[in-house]
Amino acid sequence: MTLGIIGCGKMGRALLGGILEAGLYSPQEVFAHDAYAEAVDAMVADYGVVAAGSNAAVAAQAETVLLCVKPQT
Repeated sequence: MTLGIIGCGKMGRALLGGILEAGLYSPQEVFAHDAYAEAVDAMVADYGVVAAGSNAAVAAQAETVLLCVKPQT
């Protein structure tokens, strides 16, 4: 099983923390991307997930994708 996270801010980090704590996925099964490279780097450093090069790469590699972004109007 693989999980993708698009958006590595507060919402993405909170969901990922709970998912990993519950043992639903291992960090190596999680692919993450964000518009801000610093956010992805922090998530990789803190949780050990895999950085993806783009949102499309997340969608291509993950069976399930969480969109953790604020709604845009």
